[in-house]
Amino acid sequence: MPLLHRLPCLLGLVLLASCGTDEPETGPQELAAGAPLDQAPALRNGEPSLAPDLGQEPALRADTVGGSEGSVRGLIAQAGLDEELASSLEALDSASGEENANVVTFAKLSLARSDYGLLLDHLYPDPAREEPLEAFEFPEKVQALDGQEVELLGYMIPTEYVDTQVREFMLVRDTGACCYGGIPRPDEWALVAVQPEEGFEYFPYLPIVVTGTLTLLAPGSDPDLPLVYSLTGDAVRRYY
Repeated sequence: MPLLHRLPCLLGLVLLASCGTDEPETGPQELAAGAPLDQAPALRNGEPSLAPDLGQEPALRADTVGGSEGSVRGLIAQAGLDEELASSLEALDSASGEENANVVTFAKLSLARSDYGLLLDHLYPDPAREEPLEAFEFPEKVQALDGQEVELLGYMIPTEYVDTQVREFMLVRDTGACCYGGIPRPDEWALVAVQPEEGFEYFPYLPIVVTGTLTLLAPGSDPDLPLVYSLTGDAVRRYY
């Protein structure tokens, strides 16, 4: 038998020999005390863990960005923000500060008061449907932003890289939906096409403000994506 094929057998014999021949103890066994859940082990090379603080979290409001101070505190701290900013993290449905006076949030782009069922019918068409759907109408306040240069606030989820630079990304209202296997609502994300040839730096878990031209897309115009908002990414800055 070739040596390569015999290696698993040899390793098994070595492991059996190292275990000894003592019979395992019977009856109830006392488990060793484990580390608290909020004390995650360090990553390789001594890098600190990015595990979030698992302490008690405040209840979430249904009309705010998902996540909370407790669930993102560790990530914010790892991003280099000081303790005061990390502990006072707020939902991003309303931009604050003089420099953010003109920032548009996804709360302002919400289509919840529109015919949301019709929107979903356009985005996820029923192949058995015979009669044509009526056109979907965006709210006037949202229509007014079509083709305008805006500053849009959200989180970056890269979809295309060139080397280490981001060339295309989803700008989402809440990282919880995409990062944990969920699907954001159609009015809670925009596809951003980066304009600078060199691309943008990746900002993980940090709210950013993207400057660019907003385009409203006819629902269902892209059969591969439930997309209603697109944005040219002319510039990016950190929100904090």
